[in-house]
Amino acid sequence: MAQHMKNAIALTGIKHSGKSSVARRLSSKSALPYLDTDTEILKLTDHLSVRDVYIRYGKARFQTLETQVLDSIIIPPEGIIIATGGGIADNTKALSVLSDRYFCIYLAESPDVLYDRIIRGGIPPFLSRHQPRADFEQLFERRDSVYRAIADTVIDCHERSVHDIADVIYDQIEHTS
Repeated sequence: MAQHMKNAIALTGIKHSGKSSVARRLSSKSALPYLDTDTEILKLTDHLSVRDVYIRYGKARFQTLETQVLDSIIIPPEGIIIATGGGIADNTKALSVLSDRYFCIYLAESPDVLYDRIIRGGIPPFLSRHQPRADFEQLFERRDSVYRAIADTVIDCHERSVHDIADVIYDQIEHTS
């Protein structure tokens, strides 16, 4: 892993793993500012939804924006927490920026819990209507291995609250800084 600041933290994980919620809680606990990369992308696209940006401009353009957002973040001396989008695992340029500049924390959640959370809002466009569960399992396996490969640490989020997860991360950061 590249040398990076321990207080420049990137939360990674599959869609609905709690990255944004944990980032907000960790920010509150640590007094570090936080940014959500998806929110920053929306600012560049007239506040379209992430889904609409992806549909209107395509995967390649979305990934360019994602990398552009990461490249543009100036890490303040006190540090920063960023929550990444769930699909960043498919963006090799963005992953390179993450692993070079940030202490990457993978929020690992069970595939069953994630699938249930994702499907609550209807079947998203990245899963087929005919076999959404099978598609999700393939996506999970691929992204889980990518997130584990770039992670400086992995947090098991199963049956833990956002507060508990943020506390675990805070304690790890405090004891290793």
